[in-house]
Amino acid sequence: MLDASAEGRDVFLTTRSRLTGWDTNENYDVYDAREGGGFPEPPPIPKVCEGEGCLSAVPAAPPTSAPSTPAFAGPGNAKPKPPKAKKKHKAHKKKHRRAGSNGRAGR
Repeated sequence: MLDASAEGRDVFLTTRSRLTGWDTNENYDVYDAREGGGFPEPPPIPKVCEGEGCLSAVPAAPPTSAPSTPAFAGPGNAKPKPPKAKKKHKAHKKKHRRAGSNGRAGR
């Protein structure tokens, strides 16, 4: 005990013990123990998950659905047209003159 108020409504003390949830270390702390007063305790710290407890639930498979147009009556999807046949071009032959010994074309 360090001190007290004249009326005795406040008592000041020091300790290394954790007297409240707000104290998170082993250091010496000064407390004011007062009549009818104090601070609310902090919210509990959530536990760290371990192993399979950390896994989320597997989502359910989506429901199977009926065809979007079950009462459709018609020709259905159009069939693609076959590709057009390519026309063959005749190769043109060019007449070449043979070069003579001087590298010129012959006459």
